Amino acid sequence: KFITASCTNISNMFYSCKVLTTIDVSEWDTSGITNMTRTFFACSAITELDLNSWDVSKVTTFNYFLSHSSSLVKCNLSNWKVTSECTNFNSMFAYTNITSIDVSGWDTTNVLTFSGMFRNCNNIEEIIGLNDFNTTNGLDFSEMFFGCSKIKELDLSGFDTRKAKYIKTANSTYPITSNSMKYMFNSMTLLERVTLGENFSFVGDGTSDSQYSAVLPTPNSYNITGADGNWYSI
Repeated sequence: KFITASCTNISNMFYSCKVLTTIDVSEWDTSGITNMTRTFFACSAITELDLNSWDVSKVTTFNYFLSHSSSLVKCNLSNWKVTSECTNFNSMFAYTNITSIDVSGWDTTNVLTFSGMFRNCNNIEEIIGLNDFNTTNGLDFSEMFFGCSKIKELDLSGFDTRKAKYIKTANSTYPITSNSMKYMFNSMTLLERVTLGENFSFVGDGTSDSQYSAVLPTPNSYNITGADGNWYSI
């Protein structure tokens, strides 16, 4: 019965509620909310969330929205209308056990970071609507599908990665990678087919530079065959 019509920020609201098993937020008015950072972060006992009726038209960031909710297997977002207000998908679904997610119709025109969006979603088998993503302004795609070990096909035909860059901090002990494509497809052990469009450009030459590791480097002898007839490793 929460009256949430005037609410603009639900960041960290259920952060690390590790014994919470069920919650009904289906009737919330979220039309004014702009920040959903870490809303359900590490709600590790929840298995299902009904967020399908949420209005996310003004949300600018989904940073770590469901991340580390390790028991979550079902979250219906098929009615979501993400708009051009959004700029951040960093680790949005990371470390969940969702088996399928529908992101069809999301306006990703102004999203800057897709880093770790589906990182270590070990149970996910399909991501519906990825081919419609407009990533023209995307800077960071690092670890986007890292550890999605059950996905066999990816349709990234609409992806534009020409603005992605590798930036390393001066801290040589714990270097930070940002604005890159590092490990974008790492540990996708069942991946057989990737469909790419004309604006998908790999960062680096994939040979000796470790920062470009796992970004489909130079032709190798296993894992993926490209439309050009070459084999690529991940």
